[in-house]
Amino acid sequence: MDKKVYYQGLDAALEVLLAPAKVNFGLWVKSKRTDGYHDIFSVLHTVDLYDKMYIEPHYTLEVTTVGPFSKSVEENIVYNGVLAFSKLTGKDFDYKITIEKHIPVGAGLGGASSDLAAVIKFLNEELDKPLSDKELSEFLSSFSKDAPFFLKGGCAVVYGTGDQIKSLKPMSKELSIVYPSVEASTSRVYSAFVKKEEQDLSLEDVLRLLEENDMESIIENHLQQTAIDIYKEIGEVFRFLEDAGYKPYMSGSGSSVYVFGKFNDIVKNALESRGWYVYECKTI
Repeated sequence: MDKKVYYQGLDAALEVLLAPAKVNFGLWVKSKRTDGYHDIFSVLHTVDLYDKMYIEPHYTLEVTTVGPFSKSVEENIVYNGVLAFSKLTGKDFDYKITIEKHIPVGAGLGGASSDLAAVIKFLNEELDKPLSDKELSEFLSSFSKDAPFFLKGGCAVVYGTGDQIKSLKPMSKELSIVYPSVEASTSRVYSAFVKKEEQDLSLEDVLRLLEENDMESIIENHLQQTAIDIYKEIGEVFRFLEDAGYKPYMSGSGSSVYVFGKFNDIVKNALESRGWYVYECKTI
C-alpha cells in the first residue's frame, strides 16, 4: 500500500495521541509464581519512537491500524481494552481510532501496551477521571503488565510481575535499535525460560549502581538466550553487531536488539540490506 494512503483524511481527527516505545535496560527473572507469571525486575525507559493515534467521532467504536506493522481488530489490544473500559464505566465510546503503527510488533518495545495506555488515559480524562491513577494502572495491568508504566513513561524500575513501578531520574542516551523482522512471542519465551542457579544482582544492587551512573556495565537480560534459541534471527543480529565491534543488548523478550550510540553508515546500510529495520532514538 502506498504510504500516502495511510495519512489521507487523518489530519481532520478530533485528537492525536503519541504512544512512545520503551527499551529494557536489563531484565532479571527471579522466579515463577503459582499464577503462572514470573517475578521480574527491569529498568525501563521510553524512547522517541512513536505510534500515532487519531481519534475522531464515529457512529460506533471502530479501531483500525495502518502501516507495515498493522494488526487485525481481533488481535488489537486497544479495541479489546476500550470495550472493557466501556463496560467498566458504563459509557459508550463512539470513536474511530486509527493507529499508525511505527513501533514494530513482537519487538520487546511495548508498542501495543503504549497504545493501550495512551487511549485509555485519554478516555478516562474525557470522563473527568472516574478512575484514579491506581485504578487505571490495575485496569491496564489486566491486559498488559507493561501498560501501567506508559501512563507516565520516562525512566522507572518495574518489579513484581512488572506492574509495580518506581520512577527514576530520566537518563540522556542515544540508542540504535535493530528489529530483525521477526515477531517474538512473550508468552512463548517466558514458557521456555528455565531459571539457572546463579548469583544474581538484586533490585537493591541495580538501584545502587544506577545511582553511581554505572548502568551500561550491569545490563543483562535473563531471557536473551532463550529468545535466541527460539528465534535464530535475534542471534544473527547479535553476531553481526559483535563482529562489527558493538555491544548489543536485547529489549524485553525480544526480538529487538539495541546498542548505545549510532551506527556508522556502512553498518546501518548492511543491517538494512538484510531486511532488518534500524531506528536511531533518544531516551525521553
